[in-house]
Amino acid sequence: MRGLIAASVAVAMLAGGCTSAELPPPTPIKAGLVLLAATDEGAVAVDRSTNSLVGFDRSGSQVWSEPAALKAGATFACLRQCPDAILSYGYVGQGPDRAPKRVGSTTVDPLQVSKAHHHRVLAARSADDMVIEETDEAGRTTLRLVGPGQRELSVEVSHQDQVWLETVDRSHAMAFTRIPGASGATIQWFTRDASGWRPTGDALPRGTASNGCLGDGGAVALIAGRSSALIVQRQRRVELRVDLHSAGECGIGPHGGVVVGRSISGDGQVRTAVRGIDLQGSQTWARDFAGEALIAAEHSGARTAIAYNGILEILDTAGNVAYSEPDIGSALFAENGELVVATLSGKVRRLPPTQQARR
Repeated sequence: MRGLIAASVAVAMLAGGCTSAELPPPTPIKAGLVLLAATDEGAVAVDRSTNSLVGFDRSGSQVWSEPAALKAGATFACLRQCPDAILSYGYVGQGPDRAPKRVGSTTVDPLQVSKAHHHRVLAARSADDMVIEETDEAGRTTLRLVGPGQRELSVEVSHQDQVWLETVDRSHAMAFTRIPGASGATIQWFTRDASGWRPTGDALPRGTASNGCLGDGGAVALIAGRSSALIVQRQRRVELRVDLHSAGECGIGPHGGVVVGRSISGDGQVRTAVRGIDLQGSQTWARDFAGEALIAAEHSGARTAIAYNGILEILDTAGNVAYSEPDIGSALFAENGELVVATLSGKVRRLPPTQQARR
């Protein structure tokens, strides 16, 4: 299940192996680490104690830090594996945009990836294998698909501020604008071969979607918004039957999925609502929190991790607690099934799948 990378200014971490994100995320703690992306070899997080974007290797050692990324409104995309990543600074000022920046365990340097007035790297495996959103001075936006062997494709899109969402194996993707009320906005699908990304030719109206996720080899998608739905085989839309007015985060896999809604009451109280779903779109379980909870979904849909008030809980497909642990502020699943956790004291470590099924 490729996870939840949430909407623009409030990225919650419902993610399985996610490799890109917007900043900053919601967090229930004032200091400490909030994981934004995790892969088998590393992770990227926000360090709230320093307000920095930081990268960690597999051992949990910090290998880079970008103190100015949050203030600059940066987005990032991990390369083949986190913590190696590309930071983009698109749409911060009147432009033209500054060049993206590559950060990693051994490299910190600018990348001249685009001559467009506005540009943002949405996904990348290397400096010559990436997806770049480009907008010219007249406001025309395209997705430039740069593949190995210098193959390039340009796909016109109706609006900028595209979100690019991939399956956990990074073989299928979908893209759509997050601009509310964008006229004629569509969801477009992409697949990947040895030459890189290419459009499938499938497209559906976006509706009210502000986020989404892909699972099961791209055969099923979940779009989240005021009217959340499953999309089967890129064609059939199945409305979710859940007791949420709106959802902003999701995860989906062959064993089911999860959607998350966040709300603020008139007196400023934050609430987090988490709902499990089956592949027919029906609600299977519910959890509600008086405050901000961070949610992570394993890519098969078999497990959901919830970090709330310093406690980690891992739920099974019925919503039952299979494992719990104190002193955890944030968690994300990697592609190999490991759960990457950030402790309240700022340490990053991994729980293998064999440790996620005991109390």
